[in-house]
Amino acid sequence: MKENIAILLSVIATLVTVLNFAISIYRSRVKLSLRVIDYSKFEFGNGFSVYMSFTNLSHLPVAITNIRVKAGSQYIDCSHIPEIAMELKKRSGEKVEYTERIWTKTLPINLQPLGGSSGFLVFSMPEYISPPGPKDLIFQVSPNRGKAFEISLEPDHIQFVK
Repeated sequence: MKENIAILLSVIATLVTVLNFAISIYRSRVKLSLRVIDYSKFEFGNGFSVYMSFTNLSHLPVAITNIRVKAGSQYIDCSHIPEIAMELKKRSGEKVEYTERIWTKTLPINLQPLGGSSGFLVFSMPEYISPPGPKDLIFQVSPNRGKAFEISLEPDHIQFVK
């Protein structure tokens, strides 16, 4: 009788261990939400910028280490160096009273559990590649955990002058 109870308890302990392992794998998977809020094609030069929102829906921190856009059959990396994405000026007549520069996001983009971030990304294309249109945006996102994945997004707002 004692042996049967010992075997039953060991089977239950094994099942609980396997269940805890499955739950930890499920919770540690990467769940990201991405949204393109604004798309701006360069007036001069060959490229575009996007204002994106990144949300980490998982219970562990995630870093986005690279973002690429598909242009034809090639992938183009976003700029990893901060650049001026926009310059806001407050004027009083002809006099500029205040200037604020908004910079692009630098990679990696670190996202806390259940947290988010947003910012501009710039994609500069070689002259022989035409940038994708706002309806043809396919991004390849590389997180620090898991595999890179592709996502097709359409912007909420489209501009053609930068």
